[in-house]
Amino acid sequence: MKALLLIFALIMCFYLARVKAREARNLMTHTNYPEMLVGPNQYTTPPAFAA
Repeated sequence: MKALLLIFALIMCFYLARVKAREARNLMTHTNYPEMLVGPNQYTTPPAFAA
């Protein structure tokens, strides 16, 4: 029974680590930066916070 709980805990740990890594990767993309979501002309349009 103890071994089963240990295996379950390890699986949960790996799963949570994967979810956290995926969240960190998503933070690095443009999805959470609205000032970069200005369309194809994002290099000519000033960022939203610099208006």
